[in-house]
Amino acid sequence: MPLIPKVMTTTSIQQESTYLDVQTHLGITKPNEHRFNMRIHFGNIPEIANVQPEAEGLHNIRGPKASVGYLLAGLTGFLLLIVPIMGLCLILSFFALPSTETTPGLHPPAPWGAVLLALLVYVPLHELLHLVWHPRLGLSNQSVLVIWPTKLRFGVYYEGCMSRTRWLLMRIAPFVVLSLVPAGLLAIFQNVPFNHTIKTFFEVLVVVNGVGSGGDVIAMVLVLFQVPPSALLCFRGGRAYWKPISAVDNNASPLIQDPNCR
Repeated sequence: MPLIPKVMTTTSIQQESTYLDVQTHLGITKPNEHRFNMRIHFGNIPEIANVQPEAEGLHNIRGPKASVGYLLAGLTGFLLLIVPIMGLCLILSFFALPSTETTPGLHPPAPWGAVLLALLVYVPLHELLHLVWHPRLGLSNQSVLVIWPTKLRFGVYYEGCMSRTRWLLMRIAPFVVLSLVPAGLLAIFQNVPFNHTIKTFFEVLVVVNGVGSGGDVIAMVLVLFQVPPSALLCFRGGRAYWKPISAVDNNASPLIQDPNCR
């Protein structure tokens, strides 16, 4: 997915995409209920017709072209492995617990099942950690689970507003939980023998999630330089904007007025 402002590139597939309201489909709640009504969306996020950002006081968030954004995201991902992750491991290795083995053990063969499992669960776990930082823990009808099979894309999207602080925490959460925390634990317990398969799983997860978090960091840099600390980030039809909280009034979109978005 492109970084900012466009969430997904618009193509003709959006005409065939379908919204599935999870809880309405299950008969749990009514379609017009606002809470606990997360949606599933197949295909590209359709643009909203007749959106007038200026009339609502929305300011565009500028970002690089998609090709440049992907390049920057990849380079940043590798830098994340070298600087914060390897740096953290190096520092914590001085506090590593001593080994309890009296004789050096043999290195077992690589458990490829653990490698494959880490590659398969990385994206769902990464996106889940984004989702839980949405307002209402990602369970409102403004949170959308985006599945685009033909593009092999899977992600989450929020159609509404949230505070800049919440958005920044949402962006960095997967890197902290899936890369920094496991890397720190692996460094501390590096001399303690434990299941080689589990260790390999977390090692692969740390690496692939670290590289995959490059796009999140680039997006954070764009927001930090363009959006004031007290502003709201607002998403409309797959595009990102920002708006000062002082500018939110009764004439704004209901998605902007929602007090729970902050």
